[in-house]
Amino acid sequence: MRVAQITLRNASEYERKCRRVDRVALAAEHEVLDNERGADVVHVYGAGVRRPRFWSKTVPVTPLKDEGGRAQGAGRRWWPLREHDVRPAPFALRPAEYIPEAVEEQYFAPGASAGSGVGVFVRLSTREILDQVRVRLHRTRDDVEWHLFDRIPTPDDLVQVAVWLDPAVDEGDFDGFVAEALAMGRVVVASRTPVNVQRLEKGRSGFLVPPRDANETVHAILTALFKPEVGTPRSDAARQTVSKFKPRQRARALTRLYERLR
Repeated sequence: MRVAQITLRNASEYERKCRRVDRVALAAEHEVLDNERGADVVHVYGAGVRRPRFWSKTVPVTPLKDEGGRAQGAGRRWWPLREHDVRPAPFALRPAEYIPEAVEEQYFAPGASAGSGVGVFVRLSTREILDQVRVRLHRTRDDVEWHLFDRIPTPDDLVQVAVWLDPAVDEGDFDGFVAEALAMGRVVVASRTPVNVQRLEKGRSGFLVPPRDANETVHAILTALFKPEVGTPRSDAARQTVSKFKPRQRARALTRLYERLR
């Protein structure tokens, strides 16, 4: 099967990660393309699309026109393919369905020794609550080290921390890199968003806190750092379930979906 992968310009880090994982996993059995020419299925990774969107394809796309007859997104061929655009035939938008999250293979490092302190991937939406958490934590403990990343955290980055924090404030924010931290064996404290509830097995494999609640977040961080009798059972549970993030699981689900679209 020939699968085209298209990433919209403002795609989230989660969506870009999914494309990287999918490309490697699918390439073993399918031909993965960078444009729609000759593709059987077009998979679009785009910002604001909370679930995967797929198009079955039989002819090239005709860019949408504005009222003056000009092509929208001139020079950016795929800019018209946004979530709320009307899709001209022969593209068929299929009902969204759950596709497993996957983690790139380099993050699976069982037994990787943990560093100290708290790590977090900083994005604009979480800066305010993160500042509140840091100030309140400092009032209790001034010896906690913070590792703030404004780029995708690498396995070497995650080795430096003992606890990983995802202070997401929106249920559509998948960019916390919680799955990567779990794969690396870090203790995770994360906002109780739907995706984090699923990632952390409803709190069995990590600490879930109410979004925007600085006090509860600080309490969970201190527990994770200084009460191993509470944090260790969660780490053990994470090790038992982390295989759900293996790329092969996602690749199988995608292949089944692509076959139905053809």
